[in-house]
Amino acid sequence: ARPAPNAGTESFRSGRAVPAGAVAIIGDRSLLIGEFSRSVYERYIGREQGGRVLQDLVQRRLIETNMKKSGVEVTKADLDRHYAEVDQQYRNATQGKMTIADVLKQEGLSPAEFRQRLRLQLGLKKMASRDFKREDISPADQQQWLRSKMLDAKVEQDPSKLPERAAARVYGDFITFEDFAREILDSVPPREALGLVRTRLEAMHALQMLSARGITYDEKARKAAFIRFKNQFESDPKYKNIPFADFIRERSGMTIDAYMKGPVFTRQAALHL
Repeated sequence: ARPAPNAGTESFRSGRAVPAGAVAIIGDRSLLIGEFSRSVYERYIGREQGGRVLQDLVQRRLIETNMKKSGVEVTKADLDRHYAEVDQQYRNATQGKMTIADVLKQEGLSPAEFRQRLRLQLGLKKMASRDFKREDISPADQQQWLRSKMLDAKVEQDPSKLPERAAARVYGDFITFEDFAREILDSVPPREALGLVRTRLEAMHALQMLSARGITYDEKARKAAFIRFKNQFESDPKYKNIPFADFIRERSGMTIDAYMKGPVFTRQAALHL
C-alpha cells in the first residue's frame, strides 16, 4: 500500500494507529499530511516527472471547469462505448491475449480511475469540436484548445505568487500540495513512496535526538551545516570545477534553498551536530 494521506493507517513500524491528518508517527511526533505533502512537492517539482504531474493536474482542472461552465456532458453510454472500443483495440493488437482490464492492472489503474480519465478526454474532444466547429478534432487541436484556455484561466505556478500549500492556481481555484503528492505517490513504485516517508521520519527522529540533548537546530545551525558540506564537496578532487548548486540540482532536482529545508539535508545536518 502507498503511504498516501490516509487517516487511520498503521504508523511506520510502530503498530500504532496514525491519527487523522497524519501520514505516520515516530515517538510522540506525527508526520502531518501537510508537511509531508510539501516535502514531496519540493522533492519532485524540479524534476521532469513533477512537471508532468503538475501539468496534468492543471489540464484536468481546466477541462473539469470548462465542462461545468459550458454544460458539456459525457454520458455513461459515451463511456461504455469508448471503453469497449479501447478494449477491442487491445484485443486486436494482442490477438486476444490482453484486454483493457489486463492493461489497467499492469499500469496500476482501477477501471473507475480509467473511466474518469476517459471522461475528461471525451469532454475535451467535445469542447474543442464545438469551439472549432468541426468533428475531425486531432490531438494537436485539443492541445491548442487547452493552451487557449490556460490563458483564460490565468494559470499560475510560480510558488512566490501562490499562498501556502498551493502548487498552482486555475481560474482562482488552487491545486494543493496534497493534490500533487497524491498524484506523485500514485505514479512512483511503492518502494520509492515508502522511502519518502522513511526519509522524513528519519529526519524527524534526528531532530528529536538533538532536542533530547538540548541542542537547537535553527537557521544558524542549518547554514553552518551547509557550509561544512559545501566545503567538503569542493575539496574533493572528483568534483573539481563542478558548482555545488549544480551538483545538488542534478542529483535531487531541487534548488539549494529547497534542499536545505528538505529531509535528506536535515537528517545529515542533525546527525553531524
